Amino acid sequence: MTFYARKTGSLCSYFSKKMRLAEETIVSGLAPSEISFKRAAELRFAKFKMMEQGLIGDNFSAIALECGSCKACLPLRINLKKFSLTEELAQIKNVNKDLTFSFDFPDSIVLSEKASREYYDLFTRYIRDRHPTSAMSEYDIDDFRAYLFAQNRILSVRDAEGKLVAASSIDVQYEPGLHRAMHFFYAFYDRGSEWIDRRLGTFLSIKGIELAQEQKMEHIYIGAGAKGSAKLGYKFQYPGLETYANGKWESYDPAQHKQGPDHSAWLSQNTITLAQPVTEP
Repeated sequence: MTFYARKTGSLCSYFSKKMRLAEETIVSGLAPSEISFKRAAELRFAKFKMMEQGLIGDNFSAIALECGSCKACLPLRINLKKFSLTEELAQIKNVNKDLTFSFDFPDSIVLSEKASREYYDLFTRYIRDRHPTSAMSEYDIDDFRAYLFAQNRILSVRDAEGKLVAASSIDVQYEPGLHRAMHFFYAFYDRGSEWIDRRLGTFLSIKGIELAQEQKMEHIYIGAGAKGSAKLGYKFQYPGLETYANGKWESYDPAQHKQGPDHSAWLSQNTITLAQPVTEP
């Protein structure tokens, strides 16, 4: 299988004391001229194939981090056979037992002006509070619809009055030839004072994990984690963690796994480097 890659860079904001250029190689399963929503199944298959090689999942692509001397970001996934709720996670689940959730295709949200606006308003409030310098802070509602539609499920959480308080964009992989897996792409939630102690982001993960277990999934890819980062460090709280090292996925051991993998060999053997940007639909 051939992959198409381009190098890019942005200012890393994951470490408050280490503002530096984050160098990335964005890899897609199709050439730029072939990328469209009509070929979402092929693009999704390629993305999960790359995540199996330790790349970080994105929309219809995956990312190899190449940030010079900084290798703090580790690719992480949860092995669902090894996962069980810790006492802390059980408490978070219990404190949110008054909330309701749904797990749906994103189509009905994307195609409805009213529903799109409800999710978009929550998303923009979250981004402006949590990631104000992110490119997503510039999304208009059409950008947001495209972002939602690139994943094939959305997990929604509502309060007793039916108000949307949290949502997570999730990709599910059922295709033969790969592990049955989920990709937790992006979560956004109400960070108002009445919700801050509820830890809605972790609650979304707990519900997603339970859904994955019910559907007999094997793994959940949760992106990059980094010790010492307020924005990425929380991912290490989940039991059953694995990281990609030595050319394979291994049970995460903080004493051994302190640096992310070097993808240069895989990239040189499996990708065609593009000069122009890879545009996603």
